Amino acid sequence: MRALILGVLALAGCGSAREPDTRSAWQVLRLGTPQRLLVFRSTGSGKVPAADTFRIDVYDGRGELRSTTESSAGWRQFAERVKSFVDPDLGGPCFEVEAPQTVGSDLTRQIYALIDDRPALIRLADRDGVYKQNQYEYPNGRVGPAFELQSPERLLQGLQSTDPRRILEVLVWMGGNHRGLLPPEQKMIYETLDETKSLRAAWALPALKARVEELTRNAHPWVAEAAKKALAAESP
Repeated sequence: MRALILGVLALAGCGSAREPDTRSAWQVLRLGTPQRLLVFRSTGSGKVPAADTFRIDVYDGRGELRSTTESSAGWRQFAERVKSFVDPDLGGPCFEVEAPQTVGSDLTRQIYALIDDRPALIRLADRDGVYKQNQYEYPNGRVGPAFELQSPERLLQGLQSTDPRRILEVLVWMGGNHRGLLPPEQKMIYETLDETKSLRAAWALPALKARVEELTRNAHPWVAEAAKKALAAESP
C-alpha cells in the first residue's frame, strides 16, 4: 500500500516521495470499497481577500486516475485538510474538508460524498454543525465544485435515488442562494442566467416539488433538513 500511495503521489506531482503530512498543502486519503485514493491539494493563494480553491484527484487501487475536480472552499475560507467521514446511514464513502473561518461566514464543515468517482458536496455547516446555505449567486463565494446543469427530469431522478448522498447533492444546490432574473450590476460576477433558469424550470415541475415535500419527512435528518431548506429557498 505504501508503494501504491507513493506512486500515486508521484503521478499527481506532489513532490518528494514521503509519507503524507496533514500539515502540508497536500494529503492522501484512503476511502471506500473498492478502495479509492484521494489526493487533496490546496491551490489557492491563502491570502485575504481570496476565494481559496483546492483540487482532488481520485485514483483507483491500481493507481489509475479516475477523476480530477477543482473546488472552492468559499469566500475567505481556506481549505486546510481532508479527513474521512463515516455515517453508515448515508450508504457510501464520504469525507470532510476542514476550512476554518478567517473572516465572513463560518463554513468550517464541508461534507462530500464520492459518487461515481467524483466528489459531490452533500452538506455545508458551521463549526457547531448548523446547516448553512451555499452561495451560488456569486461564484467566488461558492463552496464545492460547480454544479452540473441538469434538466428538471434528471434532477427529479436524483431526488428519487435510493442513495441519500445523491439526494443531498441535488438538495444542497436547490436550497442554495441563487441570483434572480434582474440585470446584473456592473463589476459583479454572478452565476449564469442558464443556471437560474434551470432552477426555475425544476421548481415548475409538479412531481419534483412534490418529491422535495416528501423528503422533508425522510428518516435521515440531513435529508429532511436539506429538503426543508430547499422549499424555504424555492425559486429566486
